[in-house]
Amino acid sequence: MALDLFAGISVSDYAAALPWYERLLGSPPTFIAHETEAVWELAEHRYVYIEQQPEDAGHAQHTIFVDDLDAVVAGITERGLEPAKRETYGNGVRKVTYHDPDGNEIGYGGAPIGQETQEPQETPKRRAILSGSTFEEQIGYARAVVDGDWVHVSGTTGYDYATMTISADVAEQAEQCLRNIEFALTEAGCTFADVVRVRYLLTDRADFEPCWPALRRAFGEVRPAATMLVCGLAEPEMKIEIEVYARRSGA
Repeated sequence: MALDLFAGISVSDYAAALPWYERLLGSPPTFIAHETEAVWELAEHRYVYIEQQPEDAGHAQHTIFVDDLDAVVAGITERGLEPAKRETYGNGVRKVTYHDPDGNEIGYGGAPIGQETQEPQETPKRRAILSGSTFEEQIGYARAVVDGDWVHVSGTTGYDYATMTISADVAEQAEQCLRNIEFALTEAGCTFADVVRVRYLLTDRADFEPCWPALRRAFGEVRPAATMLVCGLAEPEMKIEIEVYARRSGA
């Protein structure tokens, strides 16, 4: 359930108060409720409004806490308003207070100096994993890309990337494909158990069955969605290429 909070300020002269609050809040009203009431949206579901009610004017006390107090105060100064008071509390929290023409108190609060300017440390949403294959450098791609919880492993062949050699046996190529893929998954913080889709590409459909034992050892308990395609591969010595998608369960 959404909860909207409206903080009201009574003023004696709406026409005179409106431009003062536009300077204080840095913008025209978000909407005009009626001819003597204006509303500003400060954040989602958070509003402040002024309303002409002379009998109650001058009794409001509101504080707006902001991320960058110095920037907010500087902006208000540029718009022609100076604070009536500046305070720093024992815990380092600061407050800058303004008084409107009726004497209403509108304060801006901010965190202690140094804290409000610290940028949050976020885990990178996307990063590339390289295996050292010369193909990655020559063509311009990564062995895998981590994008949030998802890990996309490129089509991987049976080369031993340390020596850039490849077996002539398709089953051995499949084993090496899986070792290369396991390296990428480990670097991404997951395992074969996190694989949700696998795609096999072979140059000869007769070569698929000899690879089954290796594939079953990697995926037999996982049972990812799978597709096998017969097609040409980039080099004549390549007999199988494997591509996987994983979702990190611990991310």
